[in-house]
Amino acid sequence: MKRFMSTLLLLLAGASLLAANIAIRVTAPVNNRERRVVALDWKTLVRQNKRLSPKNARVRDAGGKVILSQPVDNDGDGEIDELLFLAEPGSQGGDYKVLANASLKMPEAKVRAFARYVPERKDDFAWENDLVAFRAYGPALREGAENCGFDCFMKRVEYPIIDKWYSLEQQGRGYHLDYGEGYDGYKVGASLGCGGSAVWRDGQMFRSEVYAGQRELSRGPLRAVFELSYGPWEVAGKQVTEKKIISIEPGKRMFRVDDRFFADGKPAEMEIVIGVTTHGGKAEARGNPEKGYLYAWEKIDDSHLGTAVVVPRESIKEYKLIDSRNPDQGHALFVASTSGDGRITYYAGYGWEKAGGITTREQWEQYLEQFVRELKAPAAARMK
Repeated sequence: MKRFMSTLLLLLAGASLLAANIAIRVTAPVNNRERRVVALDWKTLVRQNKRLSPKNARVRDAGGKVILSQPVDNDGDGEIDELLFLAEPGSQGGDYKVLANASLKMPEAKVRAFARYVPERKDDFAWENDLVAFRAYGPALREGAENCGFDCFMKRVEYPIIDKWYSLEQQGRGYHLDYGEGYDGYKVGASLGCGGSAVWRDGQMFRSEVYAGQRELSRGPLRAVFELSYGPWEVAGKQVTEKKIISIEPGKRMFRVDDRFFADGKPAEMEIVIGVTTHGGKAEARGNPEKGYLYAWEKIDDSHLGTAVVVPRESIKEYKLIDSRNPDQGHALFVASTSGDGRITYYAGYGWEKAGGITTREQWEQYLEQFVRELKAPAAARMK
């Protein structure tokens, strides 16, 4: 009898465990077979399996293999918002299971997103994935030429380079020469660089200084998230401040910015500009406000670089090309409006010829067209 009861309990436990497995179907409407990060709403998952926690959540593919996943807090409020995992759905979709089992070993990240504050290099904040890398300038450079523009670290390897390059910089080798991994050949100065923003009033840009505060929210590996705060700076008698939550995922050349503007401490609707520098008109620049992207294509040293921003079409008021030989003033810009509470979301990034994948202006424009299509029809995940 005892043996029977033990067996029954084991069977019931097994049935309970199977019931707790949450079946997920992922589809890719744009027929893209590439690996991608899929996001599942955390609260919905926990309602299905109350034993789920950030420490024990695991994802298995259709063959039972544990795949890389990451719980993430997207806004720094201390609450998990999504469970991310790497999926290869193909054109017909893919099946996955979410379960609570901390004993299942998480696989190592072959490619990753990464971000961190870099106090050893004058308060830089740097972020990267397997394709691209960037940095923002911090308080230690407030008295310098740098402002709110974003810099491109032109990398051509899949593995992370941020820690290595800054370490070499500290040793005197520097990252301004290409030793086979890439280099910092992009000049920002006081421009918006690649994807900076500014207040727009009476046909003029009112740019903030370097960031005033930073907060790391997640170092990855599937989504790195951080917050940069800017200001205050004066615009038309008001003290403007800004908070950017920036995130980056593997496999994408574009990072995401969830931006919010405040006037005298209160969220406020504003007319702003978002853009890329043309380096004094040296870059060929084009804008497509109907589709929501603009880009610059230019030769830097012995290879070409494409930079771009993508802004929701409904937020765009006009495309402007500021034709100036001054490298701090020449820009391709979208004039855009924030929401009533000061919010706007946009994307920025680059493609570098030496890194492969993007070797012509036409390929860069095609990538942006595809990126916009995927924003409208992303990989969809649903419970079966």
